[in-house]
Amino acid sequence: LVAEEYAFLIKAMWSDRFRHLAPKDWKEAIGRFRPQFLDYSQKDSQEFTSFMLDALHEDLNRVTVRPKNQEIDYSKFDTYNAGAAAAWESYVSRNDSVIVDLFQGQFRNITC
Repeated sequence: LVAEEYAFLIKAMWSDRFRHLAPKDWKEAIGRFRPQFLDYSQKDSQEFTSFMLDALHEDLNRVTVRPKNQEIDYSKFDTYNAGAAAAWESYVSRNDSVIVDLFQGQFRNITC
């Protein structure tokens, strides 16, 4: 799992046991799930970061049995905020990890 290798890497980095560290096992774990990252050629950093966060989210998702995705009828809500809260609740019922806690949310588009 990507999360296990990442945790080992972070623990090793902060342990003061090593003067230098080569994250080979973590890189190999990532390469197993996304072969484009197996070699050592230059890659797109945004694509790598997006994949890494998604892989960590999947490994750390606290939802073990995901409920079926239900279509939300937004016409039944009297306010924009009520509809947004229902959408977020639906999303979090299937996706609940520390990655969601730290990096995901909702935006509201306001036109003046």
